[in-house]
Amino acid sequence: MRATSGLFVVIALALTTGCGGSPTTPPGGGLPRLPDGSKIGEKIKAAGEQIKGAAADVAEQLKEKRDQLVNAVKPKLEELDKKVDELKKKAATATGADKQKLQDQIDKITEKRHDVEKKLGEVKEAAAERWDKVKEGLDDAMKELQDAAK
Repeated sequence: MRATSGLFVVIALALTTGCGGSPTTPPGGGLPRLPDGSKIGEKIKAAGEQIKGAAADVAEQLKEKRDQLVNAVKPKLEELDKKVDELKKKAATATGADKQKLQDQIDKITEKRHDVEKKLGEVKEAAAERWDKVKEGLDDAMKELQDAAK
């Protein structure tokens, strides 16, 4: 929000100084006008609308990136779920140290999968300024999950 407010100030200053002179106040008061006859308020409002449009575009792009990432991760999770099911079947018939080894692997994969689900939730809720960090966290969690499933 501060960045947007600061941007409005910068735009207002640019409009008043970059238009060939300083604003003039019309006789009888009212909003100041720029040397080209336009009102400062109108210029600021137009700039604000452009900023809103750009922010909406960025939000849409971020949503598309999130959707792509989520859609890329889902099949990998489904594949790993099948692997866990296979390991559970093996563990059910195994005995002794083999059974314990399989159970430990199942537990590790289950824990790492939970971490990925948590990171996936963060990705779905991430704001633009946190996107790179959240995506990196998901990538790391997926790598750990895949390593655990080897």
